[in-house]
Amino acid sequence: MADYSTDSGLLEHIQKQKQSINQYKSEANADGDDITELINDADNMEAMMEFCPLTDEFKMTAYGLKRMLVRGNVGDSIGEMMTAPTFTPPAPLVAGIEKRSRERDGRWKRSKTMTEAAMLALDLVDTANNISPESIHPTIQVSGAQTGYLFSVTVTGRGLADMWDVLILRKGSNTWVNVKTATGKSIDVVVQPTTPGEAEQMQVRVQLKKNNANYGQPSAIVYVTINP
Repeated sequence: MADYSTDSGLLEHIQKQKQSINQYKSEANADGDDITELINDADNMEAMMEFCPLTDEFKMTAYGLKRMLVRGNVGDSIGEMMTAPTFTPPAPLVAGIEKRSRERDGRWKRSKTMTEAAMLALDLVDTANNISPESIHPTIQVSGAQTGYLFSVTVTGRGLADMWDVLILRKGSNTWVNVKTATGKSIDVVVQPTTPGEAEQMQVRVQLKKNNANYGQPSAIVYVTINP
């Protein structure tokens, strides 16, 4: 069942429906307009959610370069400006993806030909409360900015978690350190380097939290390099 309250939950919902709708269109009594609308919404939302973190990275890079340019030490390497991201939507952008999804879901569930298999395939059954915490294993994407000792983390597969910790492990250390706590899908993290002025590689993972307690399994470890 869709988590309409979060962008990531809504996107995951309509992506599942996009994968299954052609097989179960008769059960849902979905017509061609429904299918086209669903596919366009899924493709446009996915493209937009991939684009927005790039704009954040571009912004942080620009501010980092400005900081070095204005406040850096004479002779410090400033680095280069990253290429500004561009956006081309897969289909014409039409506002109201959430409202359209809610309307379709309600109409499809009321279809007289709806079956249990179709309900499951089209993500119309509320199974969230039956998810075992032990089965939750989030996936993370980590990217380092060109400057500013900054990296970005995006987390999917959060289950019922209401927040998550970003943990790092530096080279030569055996201790994971919590450097940031987040509540949304993505966050930017600035880390003080071990040796100022030098790039540093470190390991990153995420631990989900629910009601201030650990929830689910830690994510896989991802390496990232932070840059001055």
